[in-house]
Amino acid sequence: MESMTRDKDGLISDIKEMKHGSIEQMALVTYYSLGSYFKSLLAFGRKSNVTRDNLNVIKEMYQILKKENKLLNFILKNVDKVDVDAALKVVLMLDSLNDKTVEYYYSVIEEVESACECEEERRGIRPRKDFSTITQTDSYAKEVIALVEDLDSMKVFLDYEPEFWSFIKPYAHTANVNLETMSGMFYVVPVTDSDGIVCGVSLLTPQIVDLKSALMCIKLYEEAYHIYELRGKVYQKRPTPSSDLQKQFEEEFLQKKLQMTFNKKCEIN
Repeated sequence: MESMTRDKDGLISDIKEMKHGSIEQMALVTYYSLGSYFKSLLAFGRKSNVTRDNLNVIKEMYQILKKENKLLNFILKNVDKVDVDAALKVVLMLDSLNDKTVEYYYSVIEEVESACECEEERRGIRPRKDFSTITQTDSYAKEVIALVEDLDSMKVFLDYEPEFWSFIKPYAHTANVNLETMSGMFYVVPVTDSDGIVCGVSLLTPQIVDLKSALMCIKLYEEAYHIYELRGKVYQKRPTPSSDLQKQFEEEFLQKKLQMTFNKKCEIN
């Protein structure tokens, strides 16, 4: 994919380009895999695992294309909600994964054809890969669905009482910056009176535009809630908070959204 334009039209164009390219790649992999299948059929017979694996390649690529298509369609459907830069970054991630996946399946086909030429079936055994495809992990799908997360989602997930959000509202500020270079600028600290009694909280969070910013906000809001619980008392710093809430957000909250959003039939177009 060419370098991506930082605007909504560029995002839409890049997604459509990727979808079209993926269909072309699927057609080529199918073509070469069928050719390899017939060569293996002649060399090793129908019952050979190497022969049958050629058909597995086609099936796996089709499932990968279906899931990729669902994720890209989700971004298109929510193009007015997502942060364009964050969405473009995710699309580039998916495009890079697609290239790596196709390269791997071509290597599988090449190994089978080499085995057929040498008439050595063992050489056609599928090589191992050092990555998970889009159908073998939900990590990529979570990156996509997190593009539409916002403060309202945080409130639903954290399930803190309305009084907490009212408490921090006068003190909370948001900055939309690059987290990869500016992550250290965000903070949450107690506001105390002359006696050290908690009377407020000073909070700077990133704008929620992707999974990384959502996870950072969860960590900051968790600490802000600890300060909120100490209002009217002397502030006591607690041990470093665990990442349980962040883990729960990814493994339960987003996972449930994935099941509700993507476990539907999706036409490849």
